Amino acid sequence: MMSRFLIIILFSTIVRIAFSQSPADSLLQQIQFSDDSGKMQIYNKIAENYIRTDSAKVFENARNAIDLAIKNHSYNEQGKALFLMGEACYYADSYNKAIHFYKKAQECYLVTGDLSMQIEITNSIGLSHFYLQQFEQSIQYYFEGLRLSEKAEDHAQTAYLYSNIAMVYTKMQDYQTAADYYRKALKINLKLKRTESIGVNLNGIGVSFFRMENPDSAKVYYLRALKVFQELGDREYVAILLNNIANIYGNQKDSIRKALSYYQEAERVFNDLGYQQNVMHVIEGLGSVYREMKLYNEAIRTYQRGIELVKKTEPDYQLLQLYYSDLAITYEVLGNFKKALEYERIQNQYADSLLNKDRLNQIAVLEKQYETEKKEAEISRLKAEQELSMARRRQDQYFKILGFTSAFFLLIALFYMSYRFYEKKKNNEMLAEKNRQIKKSEEELRVLNAAKNKFFSIIAHDLKSPFHMVMGYSQLLSKEYHLYSDEEREKFARNIYKSANTIFRLLSNLLEWSRSQTDRLTFNPIDIEFVLIYDNVLNLLRSNADHKNISICADFDESQEVFADPVMLETVIRNLVSNAIKYTEEGGEVVVSFSRTEHDFRICVKDSGIGISSENLEKLFQIDSKVKQKGTQNEDGSGIGLILCKELVSKHRGRIWAESAVGIGSRFYVTLPLPESSGFSLQEEDQNS
Repeated sequence: MMSRFLIIILFSTIVRIAFSQSPADSLLQQIQFSDDSGKMQIYNKIAENYIRTDSAKVFENARNAIDLAIKNHSYNEQGKALFLMGEACYYADSYNKAIHFYKKAQECYLVTGDLSMQIEITNSIGLSHFYLQQFEQSIQYYFEGLRLSEKAEDHAQTAYLYSNIAMVYTKMQDYQTAADYYRKALKINLKLKRTESIGVNLNGIGVSFFRMENPDSAKVYYLRALKVFQELGDREYVAILLNNIANIYGNQKDSIRKALSYYQEAERVFNDLGYQQNVMHVIEGLGSVYREMKLYNEAIRTYQRGIELVKKTEPDYQLLQLYYSDLAITYEVLGNFKKALEYERIQNQYADSLLNKDRLNQIAVLEKQYETEKKEAEISRLKAEQELSMARRRQDQYFKILGFTSAFFLLIALFYMSYRFYEKKKNNEMLAEKNRQIKKSEEELRVLNAAKNKFFSIIAHDLKSPFHMVMGYSQLLSKEYHLYSDEEREKFARNIYKSANTIFRLLSNLLEWSRSQTDRLTFNPIDIEFVLIYDNVLNLLRSNADHKNISICADFDESQEVFADPVMLETVIRNLVSNAIKYTEEGGEVVVSFSRTEHDFRICVKDSGIGISSENLEKLFQIDSKVKQKGTQNEDGSGIGLILCKELVSKHRGRIWAESAVGIGSRFYVTLPLPESSGFSLQEEDQNS
């Protein structure tokens, strides 16, 4: 019944040194007043601010620092900049790239002889190999770090490295060796009186004994660690230790009630701290204790509570698989084999999902390795150019003694090489930017394809029905024309026209929507009289309205202008008026109004139709909505037009919504921002998008 929650404790031993942070804005203001030495330090401080949030800014400022460092032969600042680039890659989970930059930084600190940074970098390389599951390389670098820390007599770093070595051996399931290294770390931390680290080491030893199935020894160390963290007031570690002790008691039938008490207290503390991820693991152990106590119904309720929390907080297939396995076992004990089989099937489904997820993760790792290798080749090329540039600069100092003439030609050569280097650097930066744009486009394309698939699933049968009608009536007229009267043939022709018109509107809307989704829809807003757009729509839809004896009225000043793309706005008004006609009974009325407020243009299409329920009203503009409703004369409706309207209004940075009541009618509103109140040109926004 041992919980997998222990992994949190193991990782808590990973130690990293954090630099102090300074506001980036205030630092930027200091650059113009600083010499090269000050600028290097400022660029590196700015990079530090973005290590965990923006790797692009880290690289930008670190490269500026490196350029100045090379110019001024400052290996210390160059090493720091390279280390910060490694840190940015580390926190972005690009561990191979991180290792590359760490090693470059190490070369600089070997020149300066800074043992403290050499130890930190060696530890960072070890951590990167650890997360790449390369445990032998990780241990190799940790031992190198130990050699350096002992040379520097840095006992605190030595203790950290012992703890990290123990962590690796735990992952390799060599628990005895892990316990030995935790003891070494503990011995040093006791001398240094580093209380928190003492608690971490005690807990690590307890974990090792627990994994070696020596619960009595594990409990001794857990209780010692618990006392340490209780004295420190560290509630998170207290809860972790409570959970670990509960794991031990949970495997001892005579102590099962103690396990229950410890689990309940651990859950309470984690809930107080808001650590829901940890609560999910504790609940699983709590349910298993209830099962051991034969409180099966309470166990079932506890497991189900845990499942709800996992699904609500963060879907974890492995934890869900464990929960459903627990439910299957519990129902089997109760003799409810139907329920047991049901939960066993669900557990197997999550096992399959977890396997698929692992496979996808493996593919992602391979793809990342490929990209990393490609970029490393580019970095090697830049390295050669950088080394060549440094060699030229050293030669410059030597050849100055040859006189003015030699120096003149040498300066020309250096200028040419520097220019070429700058051009290549600029081209590489442009290439990197293009690659980022390509990745962004690929992501947008994936999203677009997903939306397109949903969109086509909505309209498939809407196109199929009118096509069948056209083909059916056409076949009757083609093969049996003489069998029908003129009145019947005229009816067939009307139905064919009606179906063809439906197909045309569907395809027109689909084309407009697809163009808007792929940024092929040209956006050209101008000042235009609204009445011109209204008249175009009226000419197109007058026959539809006359067929149902519906009056279309205008409620606006014909001299008023609107700032919008005429084609897009006409499409929006046409779809809204067409829908109003479709869902209005014979003899009804459709009113189109337009006005200008202090902040925007406002358009309203009002009808006296059948109205829309409040439930369907919320789903009108959603592409994955399944809301479809026949018109008052059984006209088909697919919802395509409203989706297109939303896209086109969004292009204007406007808003569209509806108000309706069943049996009374509907009002569709569109607002478009005024050019002077929006704060920028709509044309410029479209070009930038």
